[in-house]
Amino acid sequence: IWDSDALGANFRLEPVPAAMQEQVAAHRQKLIEAIADHDEQIMELYLEGKEPEPAAIRAAIRAAALQLKLVPVLMGSAFRNKGVQPMLDAVIDYLPSPLDLPPVVGQVDGKMEERWPRDDAPFSALAFKIMTDPYIGTLTFVRLYSGRLESGSSVLNSTRGKRERIGRMVKMHANKREEISEVFAGDICAVGLRDTTTGDT
Repeated sequence: IWDSDALGANFRLEPVPAAMQEQVAAHRQKLIEAIADHDEQIMELYLEGKEPEPAAIRAAIRAAALQLKLVPVLMGSAFRNKGVQPMLDAVIDYLPSPLDLPPVVGQVDGKMEERWPRDDAPFSALAFKIMTDPYIGTLTFVRLYSGRLESGSSVLNSTRGKRERIGRMVKMHANKREEISEVFAGDICAVGLRDTTTGDT
């Protein structure tokens, strides 16, 4: 239950109300049945009439989600930020980390190359958003797929065939900016670039 006055920051866990226990139990049973279709251990427990441990349920949902066999769905509301914490926990528990995914494949100098999401791999990134900041100017949001990026370094925009110098780098936190000097694989940052637009790599 979320505290309406705290904009979603405070919540507490309470037992299911008596009037809803039967309905909640029925939906939980449907959840276990759906998971059992994709996990042998959960299937065995289900057939034996035993309740699986919460950790086993989470592991089975994650495994099925990684194979695109199940899609976890959570309830929440953007109004007053209700449900944000369970959603963030679900991202960690169920969605793939970069290490769970295959490498990104692309063309470099006419030949196909793989890039693993590691800091020691060659640099590769995607510009996915352009924003105008009243104090800094035009910022390009970049997600690093591999390697690292340092302020003052030079990178090749492979889409346009031009090199660009990395000037100011910031991490954006809603309406706050944090000056940074380097980012690594998996990070998102905003940088000042002249000739880069959305979709460039």
